[in-house]
Amino acid sequence: MAWSEHLGRERTKLGAWLDRKGISQAQLHKWSGVSRPTITNLCGNADYKPTGLVKRTIIGALQRNDYEKEEHDFW
Repeated sequence: MAWSEHLGRERTKLGAWLDRKGISQAQLHKWSGVSRPTITNLCGNADYKPTGLVKRTIIGALQRNDYEKEEHDFW
């Protein structure tokens, strides 16, 4: 059972992908420097619309850690 299913929370594409890869929101925060509240919104709030800078920062952090992802994969 996935973490999000266990808690009964909806997850965004990014949040669900992190769950599948076993990457915590705290780890993404460390990799990217994006604030924890923003990471929380990115992972669990489908109505949240991140800025272009936030998107690029998250994608850059994932790519630096050997995950070949692009903005269109999540937004």
